[in-house]
Amino acid sequence: MQEETFHLASGLKRFYSVDQIRSYIQSLSRCYQGEATRYGDWLGDLLRKTQQNEADKAADKPSPPKGGSKPVSKGWVKMGSMQINTKEPLVASAEVLFDVLDEFKLKLSRAEEALKSLADITNLSVPEDASYILCMKDGLVERLIVDTGTAMPSKFNFTAKFTVLQKREESSA
Repeated sequence: MQEETFHLASGLKRFYSVDQIRSYIQSLSRCYQGEATRYGDWLGDLLRKTQQNEADKAADKPSPPKGGSKPVSKGWVKMGSMQINTKEPLVASAEVLFDVLDEFKLKLSRAEEALKSLADITNLSVPEDASYILCMKDGLVERLIVDTGTAMPSKFNFTAKFTVLQKREESSA
């Protein structure tokens, strides 16, 4: 199931506690794990289908061994800023799925490293009222700024007392 929260791919996000940062990065981690699993399943299905097609065709060239090199399609054509493949859709799809899967594995690994790094933040002398600015780049946690000049905004409290007055009915005599 896909994570419902929007995650910042690149930019800055302010937090007012280490727990908020930890929760955000854990959410990122769950999202990346889910995507890696989804793409891994898709890739596995595609590779099984490709191997079945290869066996059915009894092709002359042997299929790459398990754990071998990633498939590379020779059917890519550059059109503007994109590459398009119309010749080998199964091989091209497998090639792209390997790349996307590797990307999500990297993001998951970096999110887990960031969580471990947060455990050491208590060793720094950070004022309790400090805020934190998390710098994200391409979905990766890059930097954390401790902002001692911007504390969490105070909540607005409104308290009032109301008195209800009843209007006296005048009796006419």
